[in-house]
Amino acid sequence: MSDHLTEEQQQKRTCFLELVRLRDRLEAEQGGEQFAEALIDFLATMKAERQMSDEQMGRISRIAGL
Repeated sequence: MSDHLTEEQQQKRTCFLELVRLRDRLEAEQGGEQFAEALIDFLATMKAERQMSDEQMGRISRIAGL
């Protein structure tokens, strides 16, 4: 399925999946509060550096449950 993705898309997908795994682990260990704070900081940085569109930021926020 992922054969049609570019290398950049594959890297983004891999990073996103790692974020989801980290969220799940931290939620299980600590209720997810620290993950939410770290993700908000990360998203704000990416947005400020213009490396993430509003749509991407919204999608990640929804999936992360923020």
